Amino acid sequence: MGVSPEADGEGRFIRPTKTDAVFNRVVGTLTRLGLPLAGSRVLAVRGRASGEMRTTPVWAWEVGRFFEGVSADSSEARLREIAPGFPVFRIETRS
Repeated sequence: MGVSPEADGEGRFIRPTKTDAVFNRVVGTLTRLGLPLAGSRVLAVRGRASGEMRTTPVWAWEVGRFFEGVSADSSEARLREIAPGFPVFRIETRS
């Protein structure tokens, strides 16, 4: 999938391609229903202006696409070190 980086006021927004949008909708729906594909999880981020939670499916191999300088194997100490530069997020899993 392609990535079209676009700087917003914070320089963190990565606009999904049309293929990304369709794929994310399908995978996100399946993941929320408890049928994750390739270890997908749903990442939820609170909107800066609206305050609403927005969601998108993510995979461990995709971490570097959104969080430069870290990987899925980064230590908790490293994640805490970079956290101030990123929006607050949570990962929800179904039991």
